[in-house]
Amino acid sequence: MLGSVANRRLFEPRSLRDALRMLDAEGPLVPMAGCTDLYVALNFGTLDGTKFLNLWELDELRRIAVRGDVLSIGALCTYTAIIKSRVVQTRVPMLTAASRQIGGVQIQNRGTIGGNIANASPAGDTLPVLAAADAIVVVKSSARERRIPLTDFYAGYPEWKSLTGLYRRFSGKPFAITEWALESSDDPAFVSKLFAWVRSHPRTKMLVYYQDFGSTSSYRIQNYSSALNVLRARLHSGRFPDYAPGAPQLPPPPPGGVGAP
Repeated sequence: MLGSVANRRLFEPRSLRDALRMLDAEGPLVPMAGCTDLYVALNFGTLDGTKFLNLWELDELRRIAVRGDVLSIGALCTYTAIIKSRVVQTRVPMLTAASRQIGGVQIQNRGTIGGNIANASPAGDTLPVLAAADAIVVVKSSARERRIPLTDFYAGYPEWKSLTGLYRRFSGKPFAITEWALESSDDPAFVSKLFAWVRSHPRTKMLVYYQDFGSTSSYRIQNYSSALNVLRARLHSGRFPDYAPGAPQLPPPPPGGVGAP
């Protein structure tokens, strides 16, 4: 195991109020709960934080409730809790379906919807559903509370600094980005920025696009004409002269754009 807990400190609040106080007094702290991603980072030696805030025992963040016409899901609700909730099944059945697709039963028992949102992975199974449902993220500190539409919660790009840190940590070894994708946004600027990062990090040997199945998938690159044109240009220049051997050539984008068959 590359990671070590010898130089790390754990804070265990007794309530949400206590947790917010600790964030003010002891920060910066890394919140943790189900740890399905955090333990992976620890195992690979890429976990930077040294002080952690254990939220797992805060049952007040596990509530699923309906207030008027609003469904409220606590950040610590696990995928298992969401799958079993009749309220969620009735109001947002596609969130139930998405939760069933996440990992195995062990991951569903530990992984939380708050962690999925905060981790901000492009492959986050609940995120497209929450965006389609016009979800609001409630962000709270000891001083105030804010309500942010999910679509405004993210900066839109990955944490390039963290990606560079991972690249440097494994110096002298080939580097691969094993999954990247566009989702519901024709974003040629992102493609250009990604390939600019690759050009400045020459040990990068492979990029794998997450294409998904079905012609109407929101991840299919054919649905994003501007980004696809930039991708074609980058693939046919520099260190990426062509597609992987045996891979099908990208067809022209569908005339109807996103969602076209």
